Amino acid sequence: MRADVGYLLLGTPEVPDDDPERLAVIDNLVGIVRVLARAWLDGRRPYNAIKHGLLVSQSNASFRLGRTPDDLVDIGGGPSVAYLNHTNWTRPDAEDEGGKTRRWTIETRWIKFDQASKIIAAACALIESLWSLAVAR
Repeated sequence: MRADVGYLLLGTPEVPDDDPERLAVIDNLVGIVRVLARAWLDGRRPYNAIKHGLLVSQSNASFRLGRTPDDLVDIGGGPSVAYLNHTNWTRPDAEDEGGKTRRWTIETRWIKFDQASKIIAAACALIESLWSLAVAR
């Protein structure tokens, strides 16, 4: 991945083994690209729910856990999005003559605005780098 990231974002077709500073820069960029990829993959289901017009609602949900109502501990809370999600298609049983089915659930995703804004800023900087290299090439 070093070679790909070095080429795409820095215009360097080969990774220099004798330049530890440049290698550190490329490794940092690789780490940033991996964080962005994970954020993209983790957000794919709510994005698809919004894109396809499925049930989506904003809320301020909280999650509490405990054995009794007196023992409840807050696990999470704050701004969130609830959306309709589905499982993959499942094959019917041998007895069932119907087609494939999906199971639907309503899921909640908490939104961390400070984290999201930093990820967006990093993505914008990398896209600007790609555009700059494209113009130079």
